[in-house]
Amino acid sequence: MERDLANSWRNYQTSLFILEAEKVNLKIAHLNLERTNAQFKVGQITSVEFRQAQLNLLTAATSSNTAKYDAKAIEMLLFQLSGELLEVQF
Repeated sequence: MERDLANSWRNYQTSLFILEAEKVNLKIAHLNLERTNAQFKVGQITSVEFRQAQLNLLTAATSSNTAKYDAKAIEMLLFQLSGELLEVQF
């Protein structure tokens, strides 16, 4: 039981680190899209390059949401292992 709790705690800490990294990645993707949009408007880049920036933002948003979900799932496991989350059957 203690080993499971320690492992879950380490996994939770790792997932929080990943979540923060994904948040930074998402901000960078937003900034990149803004810069790419400005370049596209003045004709410095092609529509394919602009579309790639849009896809990069979408990928970053998906990764960020996945990291949030993973962190929350591990947090719920920690609550369950610690006894704070009781299984209630109706």
